[in-house]
Amino acid sequence: MKSIRKSLFALFAIVGAAAILPEPARSADPGVTKDKVILGSFLPLQSGLAAGATQMKEGCDAYFKYVNDSGGVNGRKIEWIVENDSYNPQQTVAVVKKLVDRDGVFAIVSTLGTVTNLAVLPFLAQRGVPIVNPAGGHTLLNKPTDKNVCVWHSAVEF
Repeated sequence: MKSIRKSLFALFAIVGAAAILPEPARSADPGVTKDKVILGSFLPLQSGLAAGATQMKEGCDAYFKYVNDSGGVNGRKIEWIVENDSYNPQQTVAVVKKLVDRDGVFAIVSTLGTVTNLAVLPFLAQRGVPIVNPAGGHTLLNKPTDKNVCVWHSAVEF
């Protein structure tokens, strides 16, 4: 339950940040169009971490539905694409490349898994794609030095 609250807090923050960006900045970003914001995630939906991953997915689904039902982000609906990585770093790299290159996501949000998150950090940094609320037990995820790794839960306890 604590991780779901942290995930939702981070999602509030990213949606809020997208809402306050000036119009030209938002429309120039990949994954942001006049009517939607495309976000992606990778979760181990078929692994030993599936129970927690399913809870994260359901919590995020509910929040994005709420945002969309409330008019979206400045009129833009959130499209959230979730890929199963089965907690396999090679599979994670493949699905993240798909999310970035083929699906054109604005950001990767609410991911789960230390080794899987670490496997994609270099690619995301190279491409300038933010990763928001990566759940894992490594300092690069919890106290990041990369400007594209966004965590709020390390400063806020529920």
